[in-house]
Amino acid sequence: MRTLSLLATDVVQGLLQRLVEPISSEEYRAAMTNLGEQFGRSLNNLLTGVKNLLLVCTNEDADFLAQGVLRGLGSFQGPSVALACFWNDRVRLEGTTDLSVELAPIVRKYVEPGECDAILVLKSIIASGCVVRTNITEIIHDRNPDRVLIFSPVVLKGADDRLQEEFDSDIARRFEFFWFAEDTETNDKGEVVPGVGGNVYERLGLGSEKIRYVPELVKERRVSAKSLGRPLQLPVTQMINHVLDILIPGLAVNAVPIPLEQRKLTSEEQFEKWLHERYASYCTENGVTIIPSQLRIPAWEAWEAGRQSNDRLSGNESFAEKDFTRIHAGREST
Repeated sequence: MRTLSLLATDVVQGLLQRLVEPISSEEYRAAMTNLGEQFGRSLNNLLTGVKNLLLVCTNEDADFLAQGVLRGLGSFQGPSVALACFWNDRVRLEGTTDLSVELAPIVRKYVEPGECDAILVLKSIIASGCVVRTNITEIIHDRNPDRVLIFSPVVLKGADDRLQEEFDSDIARRFEFFWFAEDTETNDKGEVVPGVGGNVYERLGLGSEKIRYVPELVKERRVSAKSLGRPLQLPVTQMINHVLDILIPGLAVNAVPIPLEQRKLTSEEQFEKWLHERYASYCTENGVTIIPSQLRIPAWEAWEAGRQSNDRLSGNESFAEKDFTRIHAGREST
Protein backbone atom coordinates (compact mmCIF):
# COMPACT_ATOMS: atom_id res chain seq x y z
CA MET A 1 0.00 0.00 0.00
CA ARG A 2 1.19 3.51 -0.78
CA THR A 3 0.67 6.62 1.34
CA LEU A 4 1.35 10.05 -0.12
CA SER A 5 2.82 12.91 1.92
CA LEU A 6 1.60 16.49 1.92
CA LEU A 7 4.50 17.34 -0.42
CA ALA A 8 3.05 15.11 -3.16
CA THR A 9 1.32 17.61 -5.42
CA ASP A 10 -0.55 16.55 -8.55
CA VAL A 11 2.62 17.14 -10.54
CA VAL A 12 4.65 14.97 -8.16
CA GLN A 13 2.05 12.18 -8.29
CA GLY A 14 2.24 12.19 -12.07
CA LEU A 15 6.04 11.92 -11.95
CA LEU A 16 5.91 9.07 -9.42
CA GLN A 17 3.59 7.22 -11.78
CA ARG A 18 6.05 7.74 -14.64
CA LEU A 19 8.76 5.96 -12.65
CA VAL A 20 6.79 2.71 -12.51
CA GLU A 21 5.82 2.76 -16.18
CA PRO A 22 7.86 0.94 -18.90
CA ILE A 23 9.60 4.08 -20.15
CA SER A 24 13.08 4.57 -21.60
CA SER A 25 16.13 5.34 -19.47
CA GLU A 26 16.16 8.91 -20.78
CA GLU A 27 12.52 9.41 -19.81
CA TYR A 28 13.18 7.83 -16.42
CA ARG A 29 16.12 10.15 -15.82
CA ALA A 30 13.98 13.15 -16.72
CA ALA A 31 11.24 12.08 -14.31
CA MET A 32 13.75 11.61 -11.47
CA THR A 33 15.32 15.00 -12.21
CA ASN A 34 11.91 16.68 -12.17
CA LEU A 35 11.07 15.04 -8.84
CA GLY A 36 14.27 16.50 -7.43
CA GLU A 37 13.36 19.93 -8.75
CA GLN A 38 9.90 19.74 -7.20
CA PHE A 39 11.45 19.01 -3.81
CA GLY A 40 14.12 21.67 -4.28
CA ARG A 41 11.43 24.30 -4.79
CA SER A 42 9.76 23.28 -1.52
CA LEU A 43 12.98 23.92 0.41
CA ASN A 44 12.46 27.69 0.49
CA ASN A 45 10.63 27.55 3.82
CA LEU A 46 12.50 24.53 5.16
CA LEU A 47 15.92 26.18 4.95
CA THR A 48 15.09 29.42 6.72
CA GLY A 49 18.20 30.57 8.58
CA VAL A 50 20.52 28.11 6.82
CA LYS A 51 23.53 29.89 5.30
CA ASN A 52 25.70 26.98 4.18
CA LEU A 53 24.23 23.70 2.97
CA LEU A 54 26.10 20.52 2.08
CA LEU A 55 24.19 18.41 -0.44
CA VAL A 56 25.07 14.72 -0.04
CA CYS A 57 24.24 12.24 -2.78
CA THR A 58 25.39 9.05 -4.47
CA ASN A 59 27.04 8.98 -7.88
CA GLU A 60 23.97 7.44 -9.55
CA ASP A 61 21.70 10.17 -8.15
CA ALA A 62 24.00 13.13 -8.81
CA ASP A 63 23.02 13.91 -12.41
CA PHE A 64 19.32 13.33 -11.88
CA LEU A 65 17.76 13.64 -8.41
CA ALA A 66 20.51 15.90 -7.03
CA GLN A 67 20.73 18.02 -10.17
CA GLY A 68 16.99 18.55 -9.97
CA VAL A 69 17.19 19.62 -6.32
CA LEU A 70 19.91 22.12 -7.23
CA ARG A 71 17.69 23.55 -9.96
CA GLY A 72 14.86 23.90 -7.47
CA LEU A 73 17.12 25.59 -4.96
CA GLY A 74 18.18 28.02 -7.69
CA SER A 75 14.60 29.26 -8.01
CA PHE A 76 14.94 31.30 -4.81
CA GLN A 77 17.61 33.10 -2.81
CA GLY A 78 18.79 30.10 -0.84
CA PRO A 79 21.94 29.12 1.02
CA SER A 80 25.40 28.55 -0.42
CA VAL A 81 25.54 24.91 -1.50
CA ALA A 82 28.55 22.56 -1.48
CA LEU A 83 28.48 19.01 -2.86
CA ALA A 84 29.49 15.64 -1.44
CA CYS A 85 29.16 12.67 -3.81
CA PHE A 86 29.81 9.07 -2.78
CA TRP A 87 30.29 5.92 -4.81
CA ASN A 88 28.73 3.14 -2.69
CA ASP A 89 29.06 -0.55 -3.34
CA ARG A 90 26.23 -2.79 -2.10
CA VAL A 91 26.86 -5.97 -0.14
CA ARG A 92 24.26 -8.35 1.26
CA LEU A 93 25.22 -11.44 3.22
CA GLU A 94 24.65 -14.64 1.25
CA GLY A 95 21.50 -16.56 1.96
CA THR A 96 19.54 -13.68 3.46
CA THR A 97 17.03 -11.11 2.25
CA ASP A 98 17.08 -9.27 5.57
CA LEU A 99 17.50 -5.58 4.72
CA SER A 100 19.13 -4.90 8.09
CA VAL A 101 22.31 -6.81 7.16
CA GLU A 102 23.09 -4.87 3.98
CA LEU A 103 26.32 -2.89 3.79
CA ALA A 104 27.24 0.01 1.51
CA PRO A 105 31.01 0.60 1.66
CA ILE A 106 32.31 3.78 0.03
CA VAL A 107 34.78 3.02 -2.76
CA ARG A 108 35.28 6.59 -3.97
CA LYS A 109 34.17 10.08 -2.99
CA TYR A 110 34.13 13.73 -4.03
CA VAL A 111 33.63 16.20 -1.18
CA GLU A 112 33.83 19.96 -1.49
CA PRO A 113 35.35 21.90 1.42
CA GLY A 114 33.73 24.39 3.74
CA GLU A 115 31.63 24.66 6.85
CA CYS A 116 27.92 23.90 6.85
CA ASP A 117 25.09 24.39 9.31
CA ALA A 118 22.89 21.82 7.58
CA ILE A 119 23.31 18.83 5.30
CA LEU A 120 20.74 17.53 2.83
CA VAL A 121 21.07 13.80 2.16
CA LEU A 122 19.44 12.56 -1.04
CA LYS A 123 18.63 9.01 -2.16
CA SER A 124 16.34 7.95 -4.99
CA ILE A 125 14.73 5.34 -2.72
CA ILE A 126 15.29 4.38 0.93
CA ALA A 127 14.52 0.86 2.09
CA SER A 128 17.23 -0.58 4.34
CA GLY A 129 18.85 2.83 4.71
CA CYS A 130 22.34 1.31 4.50
CA VAL A 131 23.60 3.80 1.89
CA VAL A 132 22.19 6.79 3.74
CA ARG A 133 23.57 5.46 7.03
CA THR A 134 27.05 4.99 5.57
CA ASN A 135 27.18 8.41 3.94
CA ILE A 136 25.90 10.28 6.99
CA THR A 137 28.45 8.46 9.15
CA GLU A 138 31.20 9.48 6.74
CA ILE A 139 30.40 13.19 6.92
CA ILE A 140 28.60 13.93 10.19
CA HIS A 141 31.52 14.17 12.60
CA ASP A 142 33.71 16.17 10.24
CA ARG A 143 31.08 18.82 9.44
CA ASN A 144 28.96 18.58 12.63
CA PRO A 145 25.83 20.27 11.17
CA ASP A 146 22.94 21.50 13.31
CA ARG A 147 20.40 19.87 10.99
CA VAL A 148 20.35 16.74 8.84
CA LEU A 149 17.60 16.76 6.21
CA ILE A 150 17.00 13.42 4.47
CA PHE A 151 14.92 13.23 1.30
CA SER A 152 13.84 10.43 -1.00
CA PRO A 153 10.96 10.39 -3.47
CA VAL A 154 9.92 6.97 -2.11
CA VAL A 155 10.65 5.25 1.21
CA LEU A 156 9.77 1.88 2.69
CA LYS A 157 7.60 2.24 5.78
CA GLY A 158 9.74 2.27 8.92
CA ALA A 159 12.96 3.28 7.14
CA ASP A 160 13.16 6.51 9.13
CA ASP A 161 12.89 4.71 12.48
CA ARG A 162 15.46 2.09 11.45
CA LEU A 163 17.89 4.79 10.38
CA GLN A 164 17.55 6.76 13.60
CA GLU A 165 18.20 3.64 15.65
CA GLU A 166 21.62 3.33 14.01
CA PHE A 167 22.88 6.59 15.52
CA ASP A 168 23.45 8.05 18.96
CA SER A 169 20.61 10.23 20.19
CA ASP A 170 22.69 13.40 19.82
CA ILE A 171 22.92 12.79 16.07
CA ALA A 172 19.53 11.18 15.51
CA ARG A 173 17.70 14.15 17.02
CA ARG A 174 18.98 16.32 14.16
CA PHE A 175 17.29 14.17 11.49
CA GLU A 176 14.39 15.58 9.48
CA PHE A 177 12.79 13.16 6.99
CA PHE A 178 10.98 14.11 3.81
CA TRP A 179 9.43 11.97 1.08
CA PHE A 180 6.69 12.04 -1.50
CA ALA A 181 5.45 8.46 -1.06
CA GLU A 182 5.74 5.73 1.57
CA ASP A 183 5.28 2.09 0.46
CA THR A 184 4.74 -0.93 2.67
CA GLU A 185 5.58 -3.89 0.43
CA THR A 186 8.68 -5.50 -1.08
CA ASN A 187 9.02 -8.26 -3.68
CA ASP A 188 11.09 -11.47 -3.47
CA LYS A 189 14.16 -9.51 -4.62
CA GLY A 190 13.85 -7.13 -1.69
CA GLU A 191 12.78 -4.26 -3.96
CA VAL A 192 10.12 -1.84 -2.73
CA VAL A 193 6.89 -2.06 -4.75
CA PRO A 194 5.68 -0.05 -6.50
CA GLY A 195 8.70 1.94 -5.30
CA VAL A 196 10.57 3.60 -8.15
CA GLY A 197 9.71 0.93 -10.69
CA GLY A 198 12.42 -1.64 -9.97
CA ASN A 199 16.20 -1.49 -9.72
CA VAL A 200 17.02 2.21 -9.96
CA TYR A 201 20.50 1.57 -11.45
CA GLU A 202 19.00 -0.39 -14.32
CA ARG A 203 16.11 2.02 -14.81
CA LEU A 204 18.59 4.91 -15.06
CA GLY A 205 20.51 2.98 -17.68
CA LEU A 206 23.58 2.45 -15.48
CA GLY A 207 23.21 -1.25 -14.72
CA SER A 208 26.50 -2.97 -13.86
CA GLU A 209 28.37 0.26 -14.74
CA LYS A 210 26.93 2.05 -11.71
CA ILE A 211 30.09 1.91 -9.61
CA ARG A 212 32.15 3.21 -12.56
CA TYR A 213 29.83 6.08 -13.45
CA VAL A 214 31.36 9.55 -12.98
CA PRO A 215 28.56 12.14 -12.83
CA GLU A 216 28.63 15.15 -15.11
CA LEU A 217 27.72 17.23 -12.06
CA VAL A 218 30.98 16.28 -10.37
CA LYS A 219 32.99 16.98 -13.52
CA GLU A 220 31.34 20.39 -13.95
CA ARG A 221 31.94 21.44 -10.35
CA ARG A 222 35.60 20.42 -10.57
CA VAL A 223 36.02 22.60 -13.66
CA SER A 224 34.08 25.44 -12.05
CA ALA A 225 36.28 25.42 -8.94
CA LYS A 226 39.37 25.56 -11.15
CA SER A 227 38.05 28.34 -13.42
CA LEU A 228 37.15 30.49 -10.43
CA GLY A 229 40.69 30.17 -9.15
CA ARG A 230 39.64 28.56 -5.89
CA PRO A 231 42.06 25.80 -4.87
CA LEU A 232 40.33 22.58 -3.90
CA GLN A 233 41.51 22.02 -0.34
CA LEU A 234 40.78 18.50 0.86
CA PRO A 235 42.14 16.13 3.50
CA VAL A 236 45.17 14.31 2.12
CA THR A 237 43.64 10.82 2.37
CA GLN A 238 40.56 12.01 0.51
CA MET A 239 42.63 13.74 -2.15
CA ILE A 240 44.60 10.57 -2.74
CA ASN A 241 41.38 8.68 -3.46
CA HIS A 242 40.13 11.58 -5.58
CA VAL A 243 43.27 12.01 -7.69
CA LEU A 244 44.66 8.49 -7.84
CA ASP A 245 41.71 7.40 -9.99
CA ILE A 246 42.61 10.11 -12.51
CA LEU A 247 46.38 9.63 -12.49
CA ILE A 248 46.41 5.89 -12.99
CA PRO A 249 43.79 4.50 -15.37
CA GLY A 250 44.56 0.97 -14.19
CA LEU A 251 43.40 1.82 -10.68
CA ALA A 252 40.49 3.95 -11.78
CA VAL A 253 36.80 3.34 -11.30
CA ASN A 254 36.69 3.02 -15.09
CA ALA A 255 38.92 -0.04 -14.67
CA VAL A 256 40.69 0.18 -18.02
CA PRO A 257 43.97 -1.68 -18.65
CA ILE A 258 47.19 -0.10 -17.36
CA PRO A 259 49.26 1.38 -20.21
CA LEU A 260 52.44 -0.52 -21.06
CA GLU A 261 54.64 2.43 -20.06
CA GLN A 262 53.28 2.30 -16.53
CA ARG A 263 53.56 -1.48 -16.28
CA LYS A 264 57.35 -1.08 -16.48
CA LEU A 265 57.32 0.37 -12.95
CA THR A 266 58.23 -2.89 -11.27
CA SER A 267 59.69 -1.70 -7.98
CA GLU A 268 58.07 0.16 -5.13
CA GLU A 269 60.72 2.89 -5.31
CA GLN A 270 60.12 3.48 -9.03
CA PHE A 271 56.39 3.52 -8.53
CA GLU A 272 56.44 5.97 -5.60
CA LYS A 273 58.74 8.38 -7.46
CA TRP A 274 56.67 8.28 -10.63
CA LEU A 275 53.38 8.67 -8.74
CA HIS A 276 54.57 11.61 -6.65
CA GLU A 277 55.67 13.39 -9.83
CA ARG A 278 52.33 12.77 -11.52
CA TYR A 279 50.43 13.73 -8.38
CA ALA A 280 52.30 17.03 -7.96
CA SER A 281 51.74 17.87 -11.63
CA TYR A 282 48.01 17.14 -11.39
CA CYS A 283 47.66 19.29 -8.27
CA THR A 284 49.40 22.22 -9.98
CA GLU A 285 47.27 21.96 -13.13
CA ASN A 286 43.97 21.62 -11.29
CA GLY A 287 44.43 24.08 -8.44
CA VAL A 288 44.55 21.39 -5.78
CA THR A 289 46.25 22.46 -2.57
CA ILE A 290 48.23 20.01 -0.44
CA ILE A 291 50.74 20.21 2.39
CA PRO A 292 53.86 18.58 0.88
CA SER A 293 55.02 17.14 4.19
CA GLN A 294 51.74 15.23 4.46
CA LEU A 295 51.86 13.76 0.97
CA ARG A 296 52.31 10.04 1.18
CA ILE A 297 50.83 7.51 -1.21
CA PRO A 298 51.62 3.99 0.03
CA ALA A 299 49.67 2.29 -2.72
CA TRP A 300 52.21 -0.29 -3.88
CA GLU A 301 50.13 -3.33 -2.92
CA ALA A 302 47.14 -2.00 -4.82
CA TRP A 303 49.38 -1.17 -7.79
CA GLU A 304 50.85 -4.67 -7.85
CA ALA A 305 47.37 -6.19 -7.81
CA GLY A 306 46.38 -4.01 -10.76
CA ARG A 307 49.58 -4.63 -12.71
CA GLN A 308 49.37 -8.40 -12.29
CA SER A 309 45.71 -8.31 -13.29
CA ASN A 310 46.53 -6.40 -16.44
CA ASP A 311 49.27 -8.86 -17.32
CA ARG A 312 46.48 -11.40 -17.70
CA LEU A 313 44.36 -9.13 -19.88
CA SER A 314 44.39 -8.39 -23.60
CA GLY A 315 42.83 -5.64 -25.71
CA ASN A 316 40.27 -3.52 -23.88
CA GLU A 317 39.03 -6.09 -21.41
CA SER A 318 38.10 -4.77 -17.99
CA PHE A 319 39.32 -6.00 -14.63
CA ALA A 320 37.77 -9.15 -13.30
CA GLU A 321 35.44 -8.27 -10.42
CA LYS A 322 37.65 -9.94 -7.82
CA ASP A 323 40.70 -7.99 -8.99
CA PHE A 324 38.74 -4.72 -8.99
CA THR A 325 37.70 -5.44 -5.39
CA ARG A 326 41.26 -6.28 -4.36
CA ILE A 327 42.57 -3.03 -5.83
CA HIS A 328 40.05 -0.87 -3.99
CA ALA A 329 40.47 -2.85 -0.77
CA GLY A 330 44.21 -2.33 -0.98
CA ARG A 331 43.90 1.39 -1.55
CA GLU A 332 41.26 2.00 1.10
CA SER A 333 43.40 0.27 3.71
CA THR A 334 46.39 2.57 3.15
